[in-house]
Amino acid sequence: TAQISRSHPYARLGGSDSGGSGEDKQDCSPKDELAMGTHGFRADRATSYGKLEDVARRIRRSVLHTPHSQALDGVRLFENLHRLSVTVTGSKQPVRMDYAVNELPKGLEALALYDDEDDAFLIALSPGTYDALLRGDPRARFSLCHEIAHAALHPELLIRMSTLQYPDAALHRGEVREHPVYLDTEWQAHALAAALLVPADALAELEEHGRLSVREIEIRFGVSNEAATVRLDVYERKKADLLRLADMEGVTR
Repeated sequence: TAQISRSHPYARLGGSDSGGSGEDKQDCSPKDELAMGTHGFRADRATSYGKLEDVARRIRRSVLHTPHSQALDGVRLFENLHRLSVTVTGSKQPVRMDYAVNELPKGLEALALYDDEDDAFLIALSPGTYDALLRGDPRARFSLCHEIAHAALHPELLIRMSTLQYPDAALHRGEVREHPVYLDTEWQAHALAAALLVPADALAELEEHGRLSVREIEIRFGVSNEAATVRLDVYERKKADLLRLADMEGVTR
């Protein structure tokens, strides 16, 4: 397992705490903003629910090799992050991901950062979060997926922030920002994490069999009631966008 250097500044986009073009623009409801929580940075690129669903689909295929109807194995995903790499603008070759379990700054359960010494995007979990991941804890699995999403979606920003000292980065994160929700790094990471944990293709199958409900999502995918409720709401409002790329690729549901 990779380890974080003790001198690392921990500059980050939005570590998990305890406690574009026209076609990319999101029709974000108040529920989207509520589910996202606090605002992050302005992302370099806009995205859509459909595109995020496709990214999640590719990550699950690359690392897990399991049907989309199965609950995500958090430990397996975490310990096989070396199978993933990220395309970075201006880089001649993709930058790999890696993982670490280490003590993090107080109040942080997980974070994504760029390690310039190893030229890798590091997904780090606190010892307590890793122990919870071993138990299949829903919060730990979501925190892991959220940080993977930052590395997958915001690599250039992570690289830029790697030059900042932690206090400066934290102060910068606290600034008030004016940007659309669909351009917010935290909203994007939340949406991709939800897609990793609860694939829309699997929800479509449940719907076809008349079994789509919050309770069924909780049981089948091992997520909290709140996460299941938000995911079902997004699915019902954005079904066409979520399933569009799957239909184009001929994904079997």
